[in-house]
Amino acid sequence: EDGGIDDLLDLFQDDPPSDGDATEIQSNTTPERQQELQSQLTQRGLGAVEQLQEGIMADPVKLRAIEASCPNWQHNIRFPFLHTNPANVGSALANVRESRKKLSEARKRILTALQQRDETLALFELSLEQSMNRFADSEHASGEEKKSETEMSES
Repeated sequence: EDGGIDDLLDLFQDDPPSDGDATEIQSNTTPERQQELQSQLTQRGLGAVEQLQEGIMADPVKLRAIEASCPNWQHNIRFPFLHTNPANVGSALANVRESRKKLSEARKRILTALQQRDETLALFELSLEQSMNRFADSEHASGEEKKSETEMSES
């Protein structure tokens, strides 16, 4: 019943997604080594990285979301262009696609659970409001009865 809510909570409880080799290499890389790695990018690779960075930088909403999730995003988008083994890049791509698929499925379950919860709460709210109206109606009716009784006794 609460599978979607559980998925949402899991998103906040899980460790952030691992940056894999990129994080490991960055933490073990001196500034000189980073410059050397940068120089190993082909012109085509460097152009692709710059285009990706410019696209993200041009969208402040997307930039904030990405930086919140992965502060090392700029390094991480350069990293695949340094690989010379297409099998490694292909494997990483398959992993990212699988993660996105799982995230999409979790999003659907979360939205369904939230919609179900909202409909249930709306029903309970309506029920409680009608119950409150019942009390208001009985108070109004009892006030009318007293007023009628008073008018009758005065006559």
